[in-house]
Amino acid sequence: MTATPAPDADNTWHGTLTLGTDWALWEGTIGDTSVHRHFAAQAVLAQRPDDGPSTLAIAAANGEVLHAPALLIEPLQPHRLLHSASSGPARVVFIEPRRRPAASLPAEIRAALSAAMGSARMLPPTSTGFWSAWQADAGPDVPAEEDAWEATVRAAIDELAPQGAVALAEIARRVYLSPERLRHVFADRIGMNFRRFVLWRRLLLAGPWLQRGASITEAAHGAGFADAAHFARTLRSTFGLNASRARLIR
Repeated sequence: MTATPAPDADNTWHGTLTLGTDWALWEGTIGDTSVHRHFAAQAVLAQRPDDGPSTLAIAAANGEVLHAPALLIEPLQPHRLLHSASSGPARVVFIEPRRRPAASLPAEIRAALSAAMGSARMLPPTSTGFWSAWQADAGPDVPAEEDAWEATVRAAIDELAPQGAVALAEIARRVYLSPERLRHVFADRIGMNFRRFVLWRRLLLAGPWLQRGASITEAAHGAGFADAAHFARTLRSTFGLNASRARLIR
């Protein structure tokens, strides 16, 4: 799925948003966002303009502002991106914070993340330690059976999401666990709340609908959102973008 902000004198967001299977990428200029948090880990990488390096700015919930050519935000960490004249174009990478991060992340983006780590600054980390593990190249060596378990859960959610509500009990039945046990195992293995993960998957499922030429409303219903407004609210809470200023394109 790609999204391009509609022309707006007060809007400094210009670029494209691409949704992958377990990641998302914004490429373009960055404007201010409201304070928000999302279930994806986030990296903001300055792209070097012809006239020299650019610096990005981000504010923590307590008002502390960091400046760097690369910024790292842990999952569910409140923050706000800030626009400045020196910002320039950037890549904003969102990664599903599983124990084994985004196997499908394009090699070019992986390389850009690796190259940026030396100059990256991180807001005070949360308990997830996603970026610390990434920097240490210590992505957990997850046993194959755990990978298969995650794939089964993801496939079940993706199957049920377009139909409407995704019941924890139904997913539990498919992986032979009680709902309460699944709730705990899910948080441990996937690294996020079940309900939040379902919303994240709905957002990614909407992408192919738009690529096939569906309207925003059709894509919202195709991914199981209640309506286009629900889709827009999720876009905003995930990416910090004002959906009323965005024009989704095919």
